[in-house]
Amino acid sequence: MNQEYVKFLIDRVKLKPTNPGLSSNDKQLIECLLCGNKFNAITKGKVNNFKKHGIPGCKGCTHKARHKGGQEYHLDILQQSYEILNLPQPAGKLVYNDKITVKRKECGHEFKVSWYNIKEQHSYCPTCNNMKKAERCNEFNKVRHEEALMNLEGYARYKRLVNSLTEQNYRKYHKDINPHNHARVRAGTDGYQLDHIVSVKNCYAWDIPEELCSHPDNLRMIHWEDNLAKHASSQLDDIPRILLPFMDFSSNVISQELVKTISMSSETMYPLNKKHFLSLYFPDRKLGIFFADFQKVQQQSAISKYYLRSLRAECIANDIKLLVFFEDEWIHKKDIVINMIKQKLGEADKDVVYARNTTFEPIETEKCSKFLSINHLQGASQYHYRFGLLHGGELVSVMTFTAPRSQMSGTIANKYSIELSRFCSNANVVGGASKLLSNAIEVLKREGYEKIFTFSDLRYSSGDLYNILGFDQVSYNRPNYKYVIDGIRKHRWGFRKDLLRERFPDDFDPKQTEYQNMLSLGYDRVWDCGYYKYELLLC
Repeated sequence: MNQEYVKFLIDRVKLKPTNPGLSSNDKQLIECLLCGNKFNAITKGKVNNFKKHGIPGCKGCTHKARHKGGQEYHLDILQQSYEILNLPQPAGKLVYNDKITVKRKECGHEFKVSWYNIKEQHSYCPTCNNMKKAERCNEFNKVRHEEALMNLEGYARYKRLVNSLTEQNYRKYHKDINPHNHARVRAGTDGYQLDHIVSVKNCYAWDIPEELCSHPDNLRMIHWEDNLAKHASSQLDDIPRILLPFMDFSSNVISQELVKTISMSSETMYPLNKKHFLSLYFPDRKLGIFFADFQKVQQQSAISKYYLRSLRAECIANDIKLLVFFEDEWIHKKDIVINMIKQKLGEADKDVVYARNTTFEPIETEKCSKFLSINHLQGASQYHYRFGLLHGGELVSVMTFTAPRSQMSGTIANKYSIELSRFCSNANVVGGASKLLSNAIEVLKREGYEKIFTFSDLRYSSGDLYNILGFDQVSYNRPNYKYVIDGIRKHRWGFRKDLLRERFPDDFDPKQTEYQNMLSLGYDRVWDCGYYKYELLLC
């Protein structure tokens, strides 16, 4: 080929012969200067084709030109369902095995896929596809599981369901249940086993749903020897809070504890009428006990906020003495609750001490607070005067006095009045209250006080002691409420509307009441039975 012919091929047709020495009628390897494609052809034919049609005749360029509109069409269709995040090369140059990154609009999942597969709709979202496969497997296993349960009844069926759910929850919440990553072993092999805090057998007996028996809060890792020694029993002190609302809290859990320590016969779930019942009733002593778990007696429950007051009135009408204890008192002050019940039943195992053999003296704050925390249901408090009785050098009884509290004494702000706030003993101190009060009066008179007032909590006292000590009943205070914060009752004084504004500035709504704000924060309140107020003049 002459130089002009070769130059025409290169400059106009954009084809470069790799062997210019050959004739234009000879077949040779030609390189396209537009796309870089190399192919075998006769140069004369390509020149004639260019002169006739105006195209170079490159197979690669022809293919891309032919499919350019098709790729753009497919991309438009694709973008209706997917967001294209990354293309390896511009549209029109994509080949079948190019990987593009897309985001499915329906589910939001991102993944890589070949251009050919997604163009031809041969590809699906792998995450959604795996989920669908898992659903099909779960459905299949569910059917097999139900078929296996068909021949099981009662406890065997319940246990099978609990074990299945337990394994599912362990896989899902492994890090919470087994934070130290103990190896699970069979009995007899040194290591730890997965254990139900409230046993499966007890859950079945107490009608706890399978989902709650297998709940992560009821699961723990325990050494195999401890698990073997425990058998099917439960540690009643460690009952997860999530189980309490679904258990017959009073008749099952607490009654089991009391039966171990009280010899007198009793009846559980004793009905007074269609509305009221007693958790425990001791007919020989005509003593009724009601354990108020928060789930049942919170104001938003079906029980009226004055339920405990009406329960007390019903007991009085039936000549029954009533003791009411809240859930947090049983959980945190169990020994004190049991001692109060046993004392009412005449089964108290406290030592008998006569007040004439004791010594009266003021006591230190720390010593007083420790004594009250152990022996008084309400625990320690603030006080201005602390008096005690000592027997053999040991403190056996305490009585404290404090200045009038506005939240308890209403409009009283008399500086010559003082409140008897606490009295308790760790022994049966005969005449102890009288000796403490008479000696305390001498001190208070010297300090200029003219009156002592106090309150009798009608949940467990009718004020008989204050009548014996010479106090006069002056008023009846209607039931009051406390808020349940993290399972413990807190005095309403700390949740006044002005304080809520400071404590919860982002969530406080000034248009709502105090109670409405507390409900919005997730806190409800419980009501007591009311109080009797007593007074004793010192002059």
